[in-house]
Amino acid sequence: MQTRPSENLKQVAAELAALVYSHSDDEQRMAALLEQLPRPAASATGTAAAAAHMPSTGIGIWNPVANSDGTYERDAARRQEWPLWANVHKIHPKGNRKRVLLLGESVARGYFYDPYYTVATELEATLGAALKPDAIEVTDLARTSMHMQELLDLAAASAALKPDAVVVFAGNNWVSILGYYIGEEEYAALLDEYRRTQFPGVRKRLEEVLAKVTEEFLQKLAVAYPAGVPILFIIPPFNLRDWHSDETEQILPWMPDNRLEQWLQAKAIAERSWREGDIDACLHAAEQMTAIDASNPLGFEWLGRAYSEKEEWSDAAHAFGQARDTVIINRGSNSKPRCFGIIAQTIAARAPALGIEVLNLPEVFLATAGRVPGRELFLDYCHLTAEGIRIAMHHAARKLVRLLGYNASVTAHAHNLSAALPADVQALAHFCAAIHNAHYGQGDELLNYHCRRAVELSPSVDDVMLQYMNFAACAASTVLCSSYRQILTDGSMRQYEGGLALAHPPGQKLMDVGLNTAIARALSVRQPQAPVELAELLLAEHSVAGGELDLLQSFYSKTDYNSFAGSNRLNFYQARSVVSRFQFVAGSRRALRFSISYRTPGDSYKNKFINIFVNDIAVPAELPASACWNTCAFTVDQHQLETGVNNLRIEWPYVHEPLPETGRITADNFIGLLFPVLGEIHAFTVSPAADALATPLRETAVASPSSPDLL
Repeated sequence: MQTRPSENLKQVAAELAALVYSHSDDEQRMAALLEQLPRPAASATGTAAAAAHMPSTGIGIWNPVANSDGTYERDAARRQEWPLWANVHKIHPKGNRKRVLLLGESVARGYFYDPYYTVATELEATLGAALKPDAIEVTDLARTSMHMQELLDLAAASAALKPDAVVVFAGNNWVSILGYYIGEEEYAALLDEYRRTQFPGVRKRLEEVLAKVTEEFLQKLAVAYPAGVPILFIIPPFNLRDWHSDETEQILPWMPDNRLEQWLQAKAIAERSWREGDIDACLHAAEQMTAIDASNPLGFEWLGRAYSEKEEWSDAAHAFGQARDTVIINRGSNSKPRCFGIIAQTIAARAPALGIEVLNLPEVFLATAGRVPGRELFLDYCHLTAEGIRIAMHHAARKLVRLLGYNASVTAHAHNLSAALPADVQALAHFCAAIHNAHYGQGDELLNYHCRRAVELSPSVDDVMLQYMNFAACAASTVLCSSYRQILTDGSMRQYEGGLALAHPPGQKLMDVGLNTAIARALSVRQPQAPVELAELLLAEHSVAGGELDLLQSFYSKTDYNSFAGSNRLNFYQARSVVSRFQFVAGSRRALRFSISYRTPGDSYKNKFINIFVNDIAVPAELPASACWNTCAFTVDQHQLETGVNNLRIEWPYVHEPLPETGRITADNFIGLLFPVLGEIHAFTVSPAADALATPLRETAVASPSSPDLL
C-alpha cells in the first residue's frame, strides 16, 4: 500500500495545477513547486514493455489498454486535461446495448454542472425512458474548448468504439479557423474592400470562407464512420436576449467623412429615447446606427431591445443575431465563442445532402419559449441551464429513436433527471455562471440574478462565495491566496473545471467590484456582515490612503478579460473608444492628486480637449489634444469622492483622419488600421494630496517613451 501524501502537498499540487492551467510563464515558481512533489519510482523495463504494446493514438485522453479486450483508459500524462473531458476513467468495450457517441464542445459537456450532470447523462436518461433503461448507452466524448480539427480527429479515432449512432453538438469554436485561411495577401484585399464598402464587404468575404470551411468539415464528418452509422448534428444556440457585447466589442472603427459623429449622435438618441420610454424613437435611432456602422453590435442590440419591447420576436431575434455576428471582425482578444449565423445556415443547408441529420436548436428554443429565449435556458452566452439541456436532449432523443430504427415516442418529462439535480449543484452552477458572466463584460443585473439564484437554491454555496470574495478582493496573485487554495483542496469544488477556472490570469487580476458587490448583496440575507466585509477588504487591499496607486494596473483599468486583439505587445494603455473607464478605492474623503502622461496620436487639435470625470462630475482641468506626450496633474476635492470605490471616466475627442496607406498587412495591423487609436496613456497615478486645496493644472511636455509601431 502506498503512503498517503501529506496535506501540505495538496496545496502545492493545487497551486502548480493552477499555474499550468493559466499558462503562466513563471517557470521558476513552477519548478520550485515541482521539486516539492514526490516522484514515482518508475520501472524502466515495465515502461518500455507497455510502450511496445501501445498503439500510437488513442481517443481523446483515453488510450488503449495494452493486451486488453478493447478497453480505453485515461492517459495519466494528460492529467491536466482531465477536467475538460468526461469524468470517466475507462471506456469499456461495446456490450449488448446500442452505443451512441456524443462529440462536441463545452456546451455538450453541460458546462457549470459537469461532472454531476451532463448532456450525455440527460440524453441517455431520455432515451432510456423512451425505450428501456438498458437499451442504449451514451459515451461522452465532448471536450471543453474543442476546435474544428480536433473534432474531426476525434471523430476519426472514435470509429473504433463501434457506435450505432453519433451526435455532434458543436460549432461555437469554429471562427478561429479563419486565421488559417486568411494570409497576408487576403488581408491586403480585405483592407481594399473595407475602403470601398466598409464592414458589409469584409463580412461577406469572411462568411464565404467560413461557409466553405464548414462544408468541408461536414464532408469529412460524413465519411468518418462506417456506412450506415447515422450522424445527428445539433446546431448550438446563443443567448441572444441576455448576452450583450462588451466595451471592447463596441470600439469605434474608421469611417469616412463624418459618419462616426453621426453614429455617436444616433447612439445618444437611442439611449435617451429608451430611458424616456419612447420605443419608436429608440427603434428609429438604432436603425440609423446600423445603417451608418454595421460592424458595431450596439446598434443591433438596441434594435433587438426595441423589437422585444414591442413583442416582435422574429425581428428581435434577427437583430440580436446580427449583433452576435459582428465579431466576425474580431476587435477582442477574448470575445466569447458563438455559432455564427453563416455556420448554422451552412449546416442546415448542406448536412442533409450528406446524410447528416440536423437539429436546429436555435429554432427549437425560439419556438419553445415563444419569444427570444434568455436566462431560463442559458447560464451565459451558450452554456445551457438544466432546463435548456433537458429540452435540447428531448428533441435530440426524438430524432435518435427514429435514426436507430425504433418505433417509440419520446415524452416530455418522462424522467426526472434534471428535476432531481441536487440543489447545491444547481447553486454552484449559478455562482460559477456569475463569475463567467462578470469576467466577460456582462452587466450588474445579470450578475445579481445568478448570485441571488445561487443563494436561494442552497446555503451550501455560502462558504465558496465568501472565499471567492476574499481572494478576488485581495491584491495578491490568486494562486497565492489561501482562500483560493482552500476551495481547490477541500474537495467540494468539482464543477467549473474542478475550480481551476476560478483563477484570475497571472498579472491580469481584476478587483471584481461588480461581481463581489453582487455576491455580498445576495449573501446578506444569511450573512448580514458580507457587504461590510467586502468594503473592509477593498479598503485594506486597494485604498489610495496606502500610497500612490498605478491606475494602469489591471485592478483599476479593467473590469473584464476581453482586450483589443492587436495590442497585447504594447507597454502603454491605448483607447480606441471615446470613453475610457477606471476605478479606485478612497480610504477617506481626502483630496487626491492625479498625474497622467498621455497623447492623442495624429495631429494636435487646438480646439479639442480631453475631459475627465470623477463620479460623473467633471474635473476642472483642460487637457489639450496633443500628438506629443504631455504630463498633467490635477487634484480632486474630497467632497467629490466616496469612501470606497470611485469611478473615473476619460472622454477622448473623436477626430476624423484618413485611413493611412501601409505596406505589409498582417492580422494585427489590419485590425489596428480598422480601429484607430484615439488616445494613449503612458502613466496614470493617484495619491493623497498634500492638502485639501485644489492645485493648479501643471502641464509639461515629456520625452516619448519607447513604443512599438502604433498599428
